[in-house]
Amino acid sequence: MFTRSVLILFTLFLSASLPAQKMLFRNISAELELPSMETYGLWQDREGAIWISTEAGIFRYNGATLQMMTGKGSTEREAAYGFAETEDGTLWMGTSKNRILCYYKGRLYDTPYTRYYRQITGAEYSAVYWLSYPQKCMLYIHSAFRTIEIDLCRHIMKIVPSCRDCHYMFLKKNGILLPVDHPYRPGPENVSIYVADGQDTLQVSDPREKGLNYLNYRALTGRLGDLLFFSYNNKLIQLNPDGSHVVYRYPGRILYLYTDPDQGFWVGLLNGGVYYYPDWNRREEYLHALEGYSVSAVLQDRENSIWCNTLEKGTFFCHNKNILDYSTIEGLDKKADVLTFENGRLLMLSGGLVADVSPHKVQLHHLPGTMPLRYSDIAYHEGEWLLGGTQELVKADREFRTFRYSSLADSSGQKINPEHFVRGLNGELYFGTLWAVSKCVNPVSNYWDMKHLLPGRLKREVVVGRDSFYTATSDGICFFSLDDTTKFHKVRGTHSLTHAIIRDQRRLVWAAGSAGLFVFRPGSDTTLLIDRVPGMHAPYFYTVTEDRYGQVWAGTDQGLLKISRQSGRYTYRIYKEHNGLLSSYIYLVAADSNNLYVSTAEGLCSFPLLSEPGNTVPPVVQLSAWQDRAVLTQAGATFPYSRNAPEFEFDVSAFKNGAVQLRYALTHGGSTWYKTVPGNRVSLQNLEPGTYRLEVVALNSDGVASILPVRLQFHIEAPFWMTWWFYLVCIFLFALSMFLGIRRYGAMIRERERKKAEIDRMLAESQLSALQAQMNPHFIFNAINSIQNYILRKKEDDAYNYLAKFGRLIRMVLQQSREKKITLDQELETLALYVELEQLRFRNRFQYRVEIGPDIDTFDIEIPVMLIQPYIENAIWHGFMQLEEGHTGILKLEIFRREGFLHITIEDNGAGREKAAAARATGKHKPAGTLITGQWLQLICRIRGFESTQTLITDLYTDGKAAGTRVEIYIPENLF
Repeated sequence: MFTRSVLILFTLFLSASLPAQKMLFRNISAELELPSMETYGLWQDREGAIWISTEAGIFRYNGATLQMMTGKGSTEREAAYGFAETEDGTLWMGTSKNRILCYYKGRLYDTPYTRYYRQITGAEYSAVYWLSYPQKCMLYIHSAFRTIEIDLCRHIMKIVPSCRDCHYMFLKKNGILLPVDHPYRPGPENVSIYVADGQDTLQVSDPREKGLNYLNYRALTGRLGDLLFFSYNNKLIQLNPDGSHVVYRYPGRILYLYTDPDQGFWVGLLNGGVYYYPDWNRREEYLHALEGYSVSAVLQDRENSIWCNTLEKGTFFCHNKNILDYSTIEGLDKKADVLTFENGRLLMLSGGLVADVSPHKVQLHHLPGTMPLRYSDIAYHEGEWLLGGTQELVKADREFRTFRYSSLADSSGQKINPEHFVRGLNGELYFGTLWAVSKCVNPVSNYWDMKHLLPGRLKREVVVGRDSFYTATSDGICFFSLDDTTKFHKVRGTHSLTHAIIRDQRRLVWAAGSAGLFVFRPGSDTTLLIDRVPGMHAPYFYTVTEDRYGQVWAGTDQGLLKISRQSGRYTYRIYKEHNGLLSSYIYLVAADSNNLYVSTAEGLCSFPLLSEPGNTVPPVVQLSAWQDRAVLTQAGATFPYSRNAPEFEFDVSAFKNGAVQLRYALTHGGSTWYKTVPGNRVSLQNLEPGTYRLEVVALNSDGVASILPVRLQFHIEAPFWMTWWFYLVCIFLFALSMFLGIRRYGAMIRERERKKAEIDRMLAESQLSALQAQMNPHFIFNAINSIQNYILRKKEDDAYNYLAKFGRLIRMVLQQSREKKITLDQELETLALYVELEQLRFRNRFQYRVEIGPDIDTFDIEIPVMLIQPYIENAIWHGFMQLEEGHTGILKLEIFRREGFLHITIEDNGAGREKAAAARATGKHKPAGTLITGQWLQLICRIRGFESTQTLITDLYTDGKAAGTRVEIYIPENLF
């Protein structure tokens, strides 16, 4: 490839003439909270994060937080000088402690290559100062002692052979120069350099720098189009495609070479700052920044911002390399009084200073101390410069070497003080005073002036026709003509302070003022007021101008407004401090053929008209962390309801000072909520249970959104009080509580009833005892009456026999009176003895028959004491007492089982109840026994918990005559 070798020695005496303008760098070390000011390597990874290597460690900056890389690959107190990134996104770095690290998918690893690297180099601390990745799978490690080649696909490491007969050796791989290790050889007369590309070689012999006793081992390389570069010490060698080379000498040792994506070339020096060449073919138009600092690394990020690392003061940041700063120059560090493009020159007036500004040179001209210190306008006329102000007119020659006063007067001889100059359509010159506009006929003495006053103080004027003007005044916009000095016309809708007025290429008039920006066509009654611009709130307009491309620029208190017309509509762009301007307060704007110059509260700056100061690069947004977890995958996640306010953190590759924002859409249940939040976090609050979809895009400082959003899906679990098992538990507990409540209530009722029943039982037993006490004496009373009857009738034997049976009956009754129940057999025995006594008393006038069911065990069935006796007695006394002579009474007692009841039937063939009732009405005997027995049975049933017994009394008839009575008693079998 190298067919000839021609040495061209070209020395840059950089200290002889320095450009006036600077790139606007600011130190961001404190803002980033860097722990060390000695910084080295810089890199932007595929995710958009910035890596900054310092003496204290290696840090990753995601646009919001600075993170020291820790873990298995901890880099505390360790620096990285070189970075390289492979196709799969793995970031490789070599450290000052001779380690080879890699960063992949959010984790930093100490690779196995570290141990092999130390074994090969034979030095524990052979610092890696450079990494190269010229082709796939091939990683080169450059150190002070060796250059190591690593085949990442086959995991093979080997030493690259060096040149023993030269001081520096470079390999050309895939169009990139790779430095090979440099053996230290002190004091050479000529520096021997060897370049090999596998086909041909190039040997360069460069004379040793006078006073140089050593060669630094750090040989750096670079590429710019077809040109290849390498450096050693303070020399930069340019290799041309034809095989020739050029040597450039710098005032300090070269620390860094960098070619940015715009093909700009950067050279960082030790204690010499950084040199930037926007166009290497026009090297004389370089920019020099960070003078006095040692620039160890340069990086242009995806937003076209510039980062510079220094060994003394940490990291510096420049928003826009195309915006040049003039504020370091005397007089250009404050707001300008006048800023205009006149006669092909950009001029700025500030106090007693005139600055002649060109893209790469600024000439300052100081006015004599006797001249006024404030000027409001400047114009070139008839080979001289005219400076207008509140005092007399000042004239200067073309190069501002001489100045003189020139008094002006109108036709009446009155002194005139011009403040503003304006060119007519044919190049004639007009000037304005405080209240009028005049035409210059002769630049020496003859001027015409107006004969009437304007409604407000004149601020600026513009010619729209032959001797016709629109003027900006303190009371709106006026139109008048010098041909008619008797009247003027007020532009409709303009009644506020206006500062500047222009006529654009489309013959529209633009006027800037406190109310906004007015746009109208001359002669039209329609005026457009621009007072609402997206991103601005009630802006105050100071100035307006137009460049040669038809773009309108307006200065406001909220930034620089660019207005372009596209497809019949106006579009707006706003530029502020975060775009690289010195300040967002823009007072004056002027444009030459290629650049726009902006006067701010902090001084003067400029940028090319065809460049874009705004941040038009869509930011890259990626999820970095979320609440209570380290990493979130696209598969989604589930949050318990106790954490229904999840917070997500994102990495946003946007580093300009404007507020980075996140705009998200949250979808749940068919509804979507949209919101924009500042910063890099999305905090959601009080989410209801359910599945959510979150879509997030980042907005950079100029509102440009990410192309690819981050899409997440997550689920908020229902709280325990909304789960099915909680409902079941609640239903169960409710049912249990109802059951226990009802049971308790039932128990209370039962207890109450028990107590009431106990009281009733005790009362019933008392009543029963009382009834028994009534019944027993009643029976005894009837028996004694029978004995008395025998005695009166002097039937001693019958009375004795009766008394014996009566005594036996009395003993049986007395024994049974202590009982509440007796067996049926005992009751029948008692009844048999009682009936026998009654038969004796009635002289056997009735017969007594008993019939017992075959299924009745009289010894097993228990009945209340003296249950049947009162009915037997009633049948005898009231049935047979009225029985006619000659009739034999029959008393039947039948006892059977019927459907769980004991069916007792007492039947007689006596006189019947009707006749017996008539007899009772005249007699003394009252049938109390059956009544007492009925009450007795009712009480027993109440005590035992049975329904009332049933007692049926039926009158018997034969041929329509009373033929007896039947009594049927039904009592439960298990009454006792």
